Amino acid sequence: MKLDPLDYVPRLKALKEKVGLIEAKKQLDREYLLNAIDEAKNFYELRGVIRAIAEKVL
Repeated sequence: MKLDPLDYVPRLKALKEKVGLIEAKKQLDREYLLNAIDEAKNFYELRGVIRAIAEKVL
């Protein structure tokens, strides 16, 4: 399933009302990163996703 980056803010606002801002951001970031891994078409796209994950962690 392709997640549109333009849907991030509306989805964040809707989820924020249920679980709070910090938890909503964590859940959406996780969902978008896992989706990006699934959607990567080649090594270089996957490398970019892994780099984004590393920047969040480190």
